[in-house]
Amino acid sequence: MKQVLLILFLCLSSLTAYAQSSSDVVEGKKSKSEQEAEKARKAFTRKRERAAEIYKKINPKKETYKPRQLQKRSEFVFKNQNFLDFKAYNFGIYFGMGYNNLSIHPQDDSFIKSNVVSESTPIYKVGLMGIFRVTNNIYLTAEPGVNYTNRKLTFNNRPGQYATADQKVFTAFGRTRSFNSTYLNLPVFAEIRADRIGNLRPYFKLGYSFGYNFSSTEGDNSKSNLLTGDFVMSKWTSALELGFGIDSYLDYIKLSYQVGASIGMANELVDDASAYTQPIKELYNRAIYFSIIIEQGQD
Repeated sequence: MKQVLLILFLCLSSLTAYAQSSSDVVEGKKSKSEQEAEKARKAFTRKRERAAEIYKKINPKKETYKPRQLQKRSEFVFKNQNFLDFKAYNFGIYFGMGYNNLSIHPQDDSFIKSNVVSESTPIYKVGLMGIFRVTNNIYLTAEPGVNYTNRKLTFNNRPGQYATADQKVFTAFGRTRSFNSTYLNLPVFAEIRADRIGNLRPYFKLGYSFGYNFSSTEGDNSKSNLLTGDFVMSKWTSALELGFGIDSYLDYIKLSYQVGASIGMANELVDDASAYTQPIKELYNRAIYFSIIIEQGQD
């Protein structure tokens, strides 16, 4: 009998010790969750204080920070880079590619446009971006960069139609002219951005660009284009620029996807009285491209 009682006592002691250890584990887990909650509360408080500082800079005349405007909990829980859009200025980089073509205006109406054909060729873009905030939805951007492309023109006009030396030139150099163009571009945009939808924000931009063609041999008297068969483009150009895209707010950066178009406004043809330029009155660049923009995150 004593042995049975002793066994029962040992079993009860074991069960009590197990229950106590389980309780300790549960309490440990609870305190860990409490620590995480406290950490989240502190982080949220720091964000509110940061929002108050930014709001004060934006609205110096208002002494107090209005919580309903920027302090909603949903803005911090469901959005990244909450304060990036309130910075007075920011910087980024962009790179992209697309296709460009030359719009050909002939010398006279009787000339068939198919006599000179411009082939669509790839264009590559890379550069820097400066963003300046005007209001919550209006921004100004400057995007200096470098564009590179290789252009091709094919001449199907009759030899001798515009210049007596056509036949010799076409025989010596062929009817297709391929030439590189490397531009230093400075586009300036006015940008309208919609309100954020979670971590996305669509926008539309319109602007104007000025470019310098490093590959142009305009004014180079060391070469005779009549003898070399070179096709000369103007050194300076300008274009109307437009684009639309979507900003994507990530944890540490803002990533934007943009589709744009460039409509040349300056005639890029240099008339050197050669067989290649005689049929053409004006040349204007046309381009469409896709760009990816990486913008610096908030401080």
